Amino acid sequence: MTYLPIREAATRLSMSEEALQTFCRRRAKKRGKDVVAELPDGIVAVKFGHLWRVRFPV
Repeated sequence: MTYLPIREAATRLSMSEEALQTFCRRRAKKRGKDVVAELPDGIVAVKFGHLWRVRFPV
């Protein structure tokens, strides 16, 4: 699976990095040891340490 950094994902979603990070924080849920934010259209953001990474559906 390929995860994009917030900067690239925000550009692809036509939004600012800050807006995407805020959106991820608001939708974040604990899944075991992971923090995951399910975004619209099957997009998933996962927090690795203190950084968010975003995966787009194929």
